[in-house]
Amino acid sequence: MSKKFFLAAAVMLTACSGPTLHVTSDTAWSGTVNGNGRSDTVAGSGDKTFELRRGTTCWTFNKTTAQGTLRAYARGNGSPLNGDDRTADPFGSVNGCV
Repeated sequence: MSKKFFLAAAVMLTACSGPTLHVTSDTAWSGTVNGNGRSDTVAGSGDKTFELRRGTTCWTFNKTTAQGTLRAYARGNGSPLNGDDRTADPFGSVNGCV
């Protein structure tokens, strides 16, 4: 198959996917992601990326420590940042929607 076919297929797959939620942190965190009638609890430390479904999705993350920073934002198919929020407050929280 030609390179053009693979490029076209990759572009179509990208166009069909929803936005990506990025969590960047140098500490532990936990939170919820709500969208399309569903609520998921997530937790971690460091950086994580989540693929979101189409439709409105909102999130709230909380630092589970007094130290460090936490940031969450969504990006979709080359769009600018959405719901960009960050905190360095002890046990601080961030939230947003896309």
